[in-house]
Amino acid sequence: MEANGSTEPAQEFRPLPARPICVGALLMVLVAGGCGSTVTCDSVRSGDSNRDSSRRVCVDAVLSAARPLAPGESIGVRVDAKCRTNRTGVSVLQGREYTIRVDESSHPDQEPWKDWFVDATVEQGWTGLARPFGWLLKWFAVAPGAPMYALAGAIEGGTPFYVGSELNFRASESGELVLFANDVEGLYFNNRGCLDVTIERITSPDRSPVPRRP
Repeated sequence: MEANGSTEPAQEFRPLPARPICVGALLMVLVAGGCGSTVTCDSVRSGDSNRDSSRRVCVDAVLSAARPLAPGESIGVRVDAKCRTNRTGVSVLQGREYTIRVDESSHPDQEPWKDWFVDATVEQGWTGLARPFGWLLKWFAVAPGAPMYALAGAIEGGTPFYVGSELNFRASESGELVLFANDVEGLYFNNRGCLDVTIERITSPDRSPVPRRP
Protein backbone atom coordinates (compact mmCIF):
# COMPACT_ATOMS: atom_id res chain seq x y z
CA MET A 1 0.00 0.00 0.00
CA GLU A 2 1.13 3.55 -0.59
CA ALA A 3 0.26 6.34 1.79
CA ASN A 4 0.81 10.07 2.07
CA GLY A 5 -0.28 13.23 3.80
CA SER A 6 -3.41 15.10 2.86
CA THR A 7 -1.74 17.46 0.37
CA GLU A 8 1.13 15.49 -1.18
CA PRO A 9 1.11 12.79 -3.85
CA ALA A 10 0.71 9.24 -2.61
CA GLN A 11 4.02 7.65 -1.70
CA GLU A 12 5.01 4.06 -1.16
CA PHE A 13 3.96 2.81 2.27
CA ARG A 14 5.59 -0.24 3.84
CA PRO A 15 3.97 -1.09 7.18
CA LEU A 16 6.04 -3.02 9.70
CA PRO A 17 5.45 -6.78 9.59
CA ALA A 18 3.10 -8.18 12.21
CA ARG A 19 4.88 -9.60 15.22
CA PRO A 20 3.96 -12.64 17.31
CA ILE A 21 1.56 -11.87 20.16
CA CYS A 22 3.39 -12.34 23.45
CA VAL A 23 1.55 -10.87 26.44
CA GLY A 24 3.82 -10.55 29.47
CA ALA A 25 3.24 -9.67 33.08
CA LEU A 26 3.14 -5.98 32.18
CA LEU A 27 -0.18 -6.56 30.37
CA MET A 28 -1.87 -8.34 33.27
CA VAL A 29 -2.99 -5.04 34.77
CA LEU A 30 -5.16 -4.52 31.71
CA VAL A 31 -6.66 -7.99 31.93
CA ALA A 32 -7.59 -7.41 35.56
CA GLY A 33 -9.82 -4.48 34.64
CA GLY A 34 -13.54 -4.87 34.15
CA CYS A 35 -15.40 -4.24 30.92
CA GLY A 36 -16.33 -0.72 29.95
CA SER A 37 -19.88 0.55 30.05
CA THR A 38 -22.42 -0.11 27.29
CA VAL A 39 -21.24 1.04 23.89
CA THR A 40 -23.43 3.66 22.27
CA CYS A 41 -22.57 3.04 18.63
CA ASP A 42 -25.70 3.22 16.51
CA SER A 43 -24.60 1.60 13.27
CA VAL A 44 -21.61 0.58 11.24
CA ARG A 45 -22.59 2.36 8.04
CA SER A 46 -24.91 5.16 7.13
CA GLY A 47 -28.32 3.60 6.51
CA ASP A 48 -27.59 0.37 8.39
CA SER A 49 -30.09 -0.60 11.09
CA ASN A 50 -28.52 -3.87 12.21
CA ARG A 51 -27.96 -3.77 15.96
CA ASP A 52 -28.64 -5.93 18.98
CA SER A 53 -30.47 -4.92 22.18
CA SER A 54 -27.30 -3.44 23.69
CA ARG A 55 -26.68 -1.33 20.55
CA ARG A 56 -23.37 -3.16 20.14
CA VAL A 57 -22.42 -3.30 16.47
CA CYS A 58 -19.43 -5.25 15.16
CA VAL A 59 -18.25 -7.07 12.08
CA ASP A 60 -21.18 -9.48 11.87
CA ALA A 61 -23.71 -6.65 11.70
CA VAL A 62 -22.63 -5.72 8.17
CA LEU A 63 -24.70 -8.18 6.18
CA SER A 64 -24.32 -6.78 2.67
CA ALA A 65 -21.27 -7.48 0.53
CA ALA A 66 -18.55 -4.86 0.28
CA ARG A 67 -18.66 -2.70 -2.83
CA PRO A 68 -16.21 -0.33 -4.54
CA LEU A 69 -16.70 3.42 -4.43
CA ALA A 70 -17.07 5.49 -7.58
CA PRO A 71 -14.48 8.27 -8.14
CA GLY A 72 -15.33 11.15 -5.79
CA GLU A 73 -17.84 9.05 -3.81
CA SER A 74 -17.64 8.93 -0.01
CA ILE A 75 -19.35 6.88 2.68
CA GLY A 76 -19.70 7.29 6.44
CA VAL A 77 -18.90 4.37 8.76
CA ARG A 78 -18.90 3.81 12.51
CA VAL A 79 -15.87 2.34 14.28
CA ASP A 80 -16.45 0.66 17.64
CA ALA A 81 -13.31 0.39 19.81
CA LYS A 82 -14.58 -2.87 21.33
CA CYS A 83 -14.61 -4.56 17.93
CA ARG A 84 -11.40 -6.19 16.77
CA THR A 85 -12.63 -5.83 13.19
CA ASN A 86 -15.01 -3.12 12.01
CA ARG A 87 -16.06 -3.93 8.46
CA THR A 88 -16.63 -0.79 6.42
CA GLY A 89 -18.49 -2.26 3.46
CA VAL A 90 -15.97 -0.50 1.20
CA SER A 91 -13.99 -2.61 -1.24
CA VAL A 92 -10.86 -0.69 -2.21
CA LEU A 93 -9.37 -1.31 -5.65
CA GLN A 94 -5.71 -1.87 -6.34
CA GLY A 95 -3.99 1.26 -7.61
CA ARG A 96 -6.85 3.60 -6.63
CA GLU A 97 -6.41 6.42 -4.10
CA TYR A 98 -8.56 6.89 -1.00
CA THR A 99 -8.89 9.11 2.04
CA ILE A 100 -9.85 7.92 5.52
CA ARG A 101 -10.88 10.84 7.73
CA VAL A 102 -12.11 10.83 11.35
CA ASP A 103 -14.80 13.27 12.46
CA GLU A 104 -14.08 13.57 16.18
CA SER A 105 -16.57 16.37 16.75
CA SER A 106 -19.74 14.35 16.11
CA HIS A 107 -21.87 12.51 18.67
CA PRO A 108 -20.50 14.21 21.81
CA ASP A 109 -22.84 12.10 23.97
CA GLN A 110 -20.86 8.96 23.18
CA GLU A 111 -18.08 7.53 25.31
CA PRO A 112 -14.63 9.03 24.67
CA TRP A 113 -11.94 7.07 22.80
CA LYS A 114 -10.41 5.43 25.86
CA ASP A 115 -8.56 2.18 26.61
CA TRP A 116 -10.27 1.15 29.88
CA PHE A 117 -8.99 3.93 32.22
CA VAL A 118 -6.22 5.20 29.89
CA ASP A 119 -6.91 8.41 27.95
CA ALA A 120 -6.11 8.23 24.26
CA THR A 121 -6.57 9.94 20.90
CA VAL A 122 -6.97 8.40 17.45
CA GLU A 123 -3.77 10.16 16.33
CA GLN A 124 -1.37 9.62 19.24
CA GLY A 125 -2.90 6.63 20.98
CA TRP A 126 -2.25 6.57 24.72
CA THR A 127 -1.62 10.02 26.17
CA GLY A 128 -0.37 11.51 29.44
CA LEU A 129 1.72 9.40 31.81
CA ALA A 130 0.70 6.22 30.00
CA ARG A 131 2.24 7.27 26.69
CA PRO A 132 5.77 5.87 27.38
CA PHE A 133 4.23 2.52 28.35
CA GLY A 134 2.11 2.66 25.21
CA TRP A 135 5.27 3.04 23.12
CA LEU A 136 6.55 -0.23 24.61
CA LEU A 137 3.28 -2.14 24.45
CA LYS A 138 2.52 -1.21 20.86
CA TRP A 139 4.94 -3.93 19.74
CA PHE A 140 2.46 -6.48 21.11
CA ALA A 141 -0.51 -4.81 19.41
CA VAL A 142 -2.23 -5.79 16.18
CA ALA A 143 -0.43 -3.02 14.24
CA PRO A 144 3.07 -2.74 15.79
CA GLY A 145 3.95 0.22 13.57
CA ALA A 146 1.11 2.36 14.97
CA PRO A 147 0.77 3.97 18.42
CA MET A 148 -1.03 1.94 21.05
CA TYR A 149 -4.81 2.49 20.72
CA ALA A 150 -4.53 4.76 17.70
CA LEU A 151 -6.87 4.11 14.78
CA ALA A 152 -5.49 1.46 12.44
CA GLY A 153 -6.74 -0.49 9.44
CA ALA A 154 -6.11 -3.37 7.06
CA ILE A 155 -7.33 -4.73 3.74
CA GLU A 156 -9.08 -8.09 4.22
CA GLY A 157 -6.70 -9.45 6.82
CA GLY A 158 -3.56 -8.04 5.20
CA THR A 159 -0.73 -6.31 7.04
CA PRO A 160 -2.19 -3.71 9.45
CA PHE A 161 -1.30 -0.05 8.94
CA TYR A 162 -1.59 3.20 10.85
CA VAL A 163 -4.51 5.52 10.04
CA GLY A 164 -4.64 8.14 12.79
CA SER A 165 -7.04 11.03 12.27
CA GLU A 166 -6.57 11.19 8.49
CA LEU A 167 -4.78 9.13 5.86
CA ASN A 168 -4.49 9.32 2.09
CA PHE A 169 -3.32 6.10 0.48
CA ARG A 170 -3.12 4.17 -2.76
CA ALA A 171 -4.24 0.57 -2.34
CA SER A 172 -1.59 -2.01 -3.24
CA GLU A 173 -4.26 -4.74 -3.40
CA SER A 174 -8.01 -5.06 -3.69
CA GLY A 175 -10.27 -6.09 -0.81
CA GLU A 176 -12.56 -4.83 1.92
CA LEU A 177 -11.18 -2.12 4.18
CA VAL A 178 -11.49 -2.82 7.91
CA LEU A 179 -10.76 -0.42 10.78
CA PHE A 180 -10.01 -0.94 14.48
CA ALA A 181 -8.37 0.46 17.59
CA ASN A 182 -4.76 -0.71 17.75
CA ASP A 183 -4.89 -2.94 20.80
CA VAL A 184 -3.53 -6.31 21.88
CA GLU A 185 -5.38 -9.40 20.64
CA GLY A 186 -7.83 -10.56 23.30
CA LEU A 187 -7.90 -7.25 25.17
CA TYR A 188 -10.66 -5.48 23.25
CA PHE A 189 -13.29 -6.20 25.90
CA ASN A 190 -12.47 -3.15 28.04
CA ASN A 191 -12.20 -0.66 25.18
CA ARG A 192 -14.47 2.36 25.02
CA GLY A 193 -15.46 4.84 22.38
CA CYS A 194 -16.85 5.08 18.89
CA LEU A 195 -15.71 7.05 15.87
CA ASP A 196 -17.49 8.45 12.85
CA VAL A 197 -15.21 7.96 9.86
CA THR A 198 -15.54 9.09 6.25
CA ILE A 199 -13.97 7.00 3.49
CA GLU A 200 -13.65 8.70 0.12
CA ARG A 201 -12.27 7.58 -3.20
CA ILE A 202 -10.11 10.35 -4.56
CA THR A 203 -10.77 11.48 -8.10
CA SER A 204 -7.36 10.92 -9.67
CA PRO A 205 -6.17 13.34 -12.35
CA ASP A 206 -6.09 12.18 -15.95
CA ARG A 207 -2.64 10.75 -16.44
CA SER A 208 -3.12 9.69 -20.04
CA PRO A 209 -0.42 10.96 -22.41
CA VAL A 210 -1.12 14.18 -24.24
CA PRO A 211 -1.32 13.50 -28.00
CA ARG A 212 1.47 15.12 -29.93
CA ARG A 213 0.61 17.49 -32.75
CA PRO A 214 1.99 16.70 -36.20
